[in-house]
Amino acid sequence: MKQIYLIFFLFLVIPAAAQKESNNWYFGNGAGFGFNLDNPGPFTDGAINTWEASSSISDANGNLLFYTNGNTVWTKEHGIMTNGTGLSGSSSSTQGALIIPKPGSNHIYYIFTTGDQGQGGLRYSEVNISLNSGLGAVTSKNILLQTNINEKLAAVLHDNANQVWVVCHGSTNNAFYAFLVTEQGISNTPVVSFSGTNHQNTTLGTSGAMKISPDGAHLALAVRSPSFVEIFDFNKSSGSVSNVSKLDYFGEEPYGIEFSPDNSKLYVGAIKSSGSTSNLYQYSFENGKNPSVLKATEYKIGFNYRIYALQAGSNKQIYVSKMANSLDIIKFPNLARGSLGYQVDGQSLSGKMSGIGLPNFISTYFIENLIEIKDSCLGTS
Repeated sequence: MKQIYLIFFLFLVIPAAAQKESNNWYFGNGAGFGFNLDNPGPFTDGAINTWEASSSISDANGNLLFYTNGNTVWTKEHGIMTNGTGLSGSSSSTQGALIIPKPGSNHIYYIFTTGDQGQGGLRYSEVNISLNSGLGAVTSKNILLQTNINEKLAAVLHDNANQVWVVCHGSTNNAFYAFLVTEQGISNTPVVSFSGTNHQNTTLGTSGAMKISPDGAHLALAVRSPSFVEIFDFNKSSGSVSNVSKLDYFGEEPYGIEFSPDNSKLYVGAIKSSGSTSNLYQYSFENGKNPSVLKATEYKIGFNYRIYALQAGSNKQIYVSKMANSLDIIKFPNLARGSLGYQVDGQSLSGKMSGIGLPNFISTYFIENLIEIKDSCLGTS
């Protein structure tokens, strides 16, 4: 008699939970708003003061835990956290702060920091949120991971959906440094990839954002001078960066950059060098990321004011800073061209000012809810 085995489909579910960890934003000069209601609402209780760098973190239920500008850490009650001053980041660094929960822990968090023009290198400090009756304390500070970096700092979940890649870029070369955050802590030895253009260690050469797509497949960065955007393949299993495509901009300085939640679009905010205006560009990946193919999909929106940082929100919309008491919104970032729904002054900050930066988060928080079939035995005996 033949033995009959029941073989079940194996599914890899990309997590859509954990997205509430990005539900509270604090940035600019006391600005902030949250996503815990059906309609995001502004906050006026923030203590933060920053030109660019910021990062906030909430728990899995969307309750604020703490926030930082890379120099100072504030608690959920907006007082300075115990030992929460003197961090080595800079409020004038494009992505000078990034908070990462330690995998497997519900009370340890890491604050990664980069200085102005990368001064001081990539460093991290540790927060134990269980201390001081839940207000937390900084328990170690400014541990050096990498020297000779610029102001770019991004993170995405590893392919195992638990560990986290934290990626920075060299300030005088074309090196990417990917550090793996695990249940045991932070790896001291990064995965190093050399790809793309050498960066310049100047004020505008180190300025501009770097983002990883929510699915972890692509990495894109903006450089204000010389003016270009580069798009790479990112391997979320190995942490390697490869296969560059470059877009050059003439008379403009790319600064803000963001992917759509469905990973099909790239948005670039470019400041016109000649004045106080900007353009927002949309590119589509449906036919690949070859530069000529991307240019063919280019859609431009012009403004009579400057736009700066771009950041996806928990509601799958993209927010745009413009150094004002409101943010613009790309309401339908997955859609092409005129359907993207650009809304000027879509998010009020109730009189608070945004500066030019927005909070930095793990990009996987903003992925569309989906299920991928990793392996199956469909069609086999």
